This record gives sequence, C-alpha cells and structure tokens, in this order.
Amino acid sequence: MPFGHLIAPLGYSMALSQCPSSRLAFFSGLCLAGDGDGPAAAARLLPHARVVAVEASPYMIIVGQRQNEDVLSRNLSWVHALAEDTGLASSSADVVTICLLFHECSDEAKRAIGHEAFRILRPGGVLVLTDTPQQDLHTYRGFYEPHKDAWTRFEAESFFTAVGFVKPLYCGMIQGEGEGTDNRLWTWTCQKPVAKL
Repeated sequence: MPFGHLIAPLGYSMALSQCPSSRLAFFSGLCLAGDGDGPAAAARLLPHARVVAVEASPYMIIVGQRQNEDVLSRNLSWVHALAEDTGLASSSADVVTICLLFHECSDEAKRAIGHEAFRILRPGGVLVLTDTPQQDLHTYRGFYEPHKDAWTRFEAESFFTAVGFVKPLYCGMIQGEGEGTDNRLWTWTCQKPVAKL
C-alpha cells in the first residue's frame, strides 16, 4: 500500500480533532475514498458522528466495506457518486474532507468539486483538503499524472476564496519515513461563511 494512503487517516484525525461535529461527509473520486481508510478513521475517531464515504468506483466501495466492517453498521455508510455531483442534500454536512483527489483533477474538475463541497456544507461548516505537495509530484516514478502541470500551479488559499470559502488555514505537512518526497501530505482547512441574518 502506498505510504500516502497509510498517513491520510492521520491527516484526517489531525484536522478533524479541531472540528466538533455531529455529521461528516467524505469526498473522494475515481478511487480515492478508495478503500475507505480515511472515512473509517473518522468514524472510529468520532463514534457518534454520521460518516458518509462518497466513491465513484463500485469496486472500491466493496473493498472499503469489507475492510471496514467494524464501523460499517455503526456510523459509516457509502454513496456511489462522483465528487462533483454527490446527490447529498444542500447544507447537510458539518465537515467535508477531500483527500488525495485534487492532484488527479483538471482545474475545471477541482472547481466543480469545490462548489459541490460548498453546497453540501452547512453555514460555518469546515472543508478539510489533504493532498500531495505540488512539487512532490515530479518525483513520482511509474505513475501517469495527466494533470501534473495544473497541480504545480494550484494555490489552495486563492482556490478557497474563489469558491466562496473563508478562513483558509494551512495545518502543516505530514512526513512519511525515508528521504523521498513521495510520502508527504499537506492539509488545509477553510470554512463556509456563516449565514447573515
């Protein structure tokens, strides 16, 4: 298993520990909620929360359900959908996480996913974005990254502002073992503005 997939739940735990939440919605796409490590980690960390893992691949949903049976019946459910069109209700989540997805997406797809996250978050809700540092993608070997150039230009803070989020906060870098840069992740958070009366 790639190291990034092992440390992604640590990034969730770090960011979510700062967010008192009763409901969570997890984004992923194409295969990156993947085996459900992140959503399952959040479900274990917050046993009274309702955690929804959104995944585009029905095969990865099966894998995720099998290896996370301990939380499946309790507080983790799966939705088969695209990250940019989840079908979840508007203003229905306190926290949305996007992990190891944006570096796989075109700029247009990132914007669509960002707007969907904004739509389903309640006012005051938090978006947690965890991904590979932009410069690290150039060290990957044996992987085809079709949107690598777009990813090197991605700036989280300006992206959040353009979508309508406020209070962007860089939470830091999680470093894996070894000297390579292909096992690090950074995390940012931001907030959907609280509705004005």
